[in-house]
Amino acid sequence: SLASLPTPVPQLLAASAVLANTATTSSIATVLPCKRFGFLPDSPVLTSESRALLDACVLPALRQSNTISIRVVGSAAWPGPKGTYTENQIRELAYARARAVADYLATQQVDTHRFVVEAVVPPAERREVDDILLQNLDRYVEMTILSAAP
Repeated sequence: SLASLPTPVPQLLAASAVLANTATTSSIATVLPCKRFGFLPDSPVLTSESRALLDACVLPALRQSNTISIRVVGSAAWPGPKGTYTENQIRELAYARARAVADYLATQQVDTHRFVVEAVVPPAERREVDDILLQNLDRYVEMTILSAAP
């Protein structure tokens, strides 16, 4: 459940914020054939389909060059009814999803210093909704591969 997720480590969030500010001055190095990776409801665990996509689409690009960094942004649906979850709970699940992708890539010998891990919450019109199709729009991790600015 969302309530049982650990709170993100403040040092990781601070490091991520510093990297994010650096990454905004970066340029896209590689366009990925796939950049979104899905998750099951209430789960930060990578699906086998998402692992296969990472193996096929992301790892080859990362192995091509050790100078590129990766922005990993997690998202989570915000199911209703109103008041069921807090924004912080949704953000924690989104962050846990992004962290799961970064952790998986780290197990594949990708240096963790190359990751900018972030979380987003759904736009206002998709918060506290009961519509499963709308919820599915926000169960993902999205990745952008960046290179350091000259």
